Amino acid sequence: MKSTAVVGRRTIACIPLFASLAIAGCGAKTGLRVPDAEPLEDATVDAQDVLDAQDIVDVPDVPDVPDVQVCVPGRFDLERRGAEVMFVIDRSNSMAFSLDGAVGVPIAQQRWTILSNSLARVLPMFERTVSFGAKFYPQPIDPGNVDVEENCTSRAGIDLEPALGNGAALLRFFTTTRPGGGTPTHDGLLQASTYLRSRTNRGAARYIVLATDGGPNCNSRNPTPPSRCVCTSSDPGSCRNNPAVGIYNCLDDTRTVALVREIATPTAPGAQPIPVYVVGLDGSMTMRTDLLAVLDEMARVGGRPRPIVNPGDRAYYSVRTPGDLERAFDTIVAPLARCAYVTPSRPTNPDEIDIEIDGRLVSRDATRVEGWDWTDRDFGEITFYGMACARAASAVVNVRARVGCRDQ
Repeated sequence: MKSTAVVGRRTIACIPLFASLAIAGCGAKTGLRVPDAEPLEDATVDAQDVLDAQDIVDVPDVPDVPDVQVCVPGRFDLERRGAEVMFVIDRSNSMAFSLDGAVGVPIAQQRWTILSNSLARVLPMFERTVSFGAKFYPQPIDPGNVDVEENCTSRAGIDLEPALGNGAALLRFFTTTRPGGGTPTHDGLLQASTYLRSRTNRGAARYIVLATDGGPNCNSRNPTPPSRCVCTSSDPGSCRNNPAVGIYNCLDDTRTVALVREIATPTAPGAQPIPVYVVGLDGSMTMRTDLLAVLDEMARVGGRPRPIVNPGDRAYYSVRTPGDLERAFDTIVAPLARCAYVTPSRPTNPDEIDIEIDGRLVSRDATRVEGWDWTDRDFGEITFYGMACARAASAVVNVRARVGCRDQ
């Protein structure tokens, strides 16, 4: 028999993921019951309708970049690399809270709406050059559904295949579904990365952008018993008092961090690395340093941490205001859209290459603030940053490499 419980997920805003039917879940520090979600409908997207609505015509195909060679000395033109970005988006119950964790706020103030609005402002600038796709997790949940497993299920596959001109199609998911359920981040990432790995043309680099408002949970096979696990609720009793349900509230950090590491730096021979960016809507999580640390670690092992400028900066893209969210997406997507290039000759020594933009030498910058750096050396990919990115993004630009092949 399946255990049943009301789902009221808490990672950031201190609300139990599963509370008994007799006990109202706490909302932040107010003790308020989590409001019922609005009725949900499965999203169905007609791609042609979206294209017609966006009036997008003659969108060029992403070029198929020749395979990179083991080091060949000489001068080579670099080609701009197309990008496929898979957004993996948290649809759990607390995405209906405000950024600072308030419960029962108007829809316009909810994290779900703020996330949608930020994407609506950013995506149109890049959807002619970046193929966007999406995986939302967990699956849509009907109001009143108290089945634990269904509230923690991330449906197989993805919700939107990457394609140019996909902005409107992606945004429709925000209007056809509402937040509800737990936070099976591991499963959402696994399904997104499995799909991306099935797409093997070298003409496009592939990335995952995870947007979540808390630590992962929903691991029914967690080896740590609920009595001793890190509880994603501010009320430890929600984990230990009902072990059959509480196990789903336990922080699923070890398994999720290991998966992000494998996605970004795969151990399987020939598997393409897929960098993972982490965006955390953490405005109400300032006291949960354990959850902040998990997001930091996911960002680091994902291979695309945010540059640390000041002491105390987070490795993930921390979001406390709507403006933070829009800037995070712009900072992440802009270089992928315009500033990633590939060279047909990969030097044996990563420093035996000089990069020029219109004849002017650009310095390598491993901090990724100003200059260029290797972002996938096995595939011959470099990315420009700062003013170098602005120069490389010009419509008419000549990017060249001078490659040396001295033995290491």
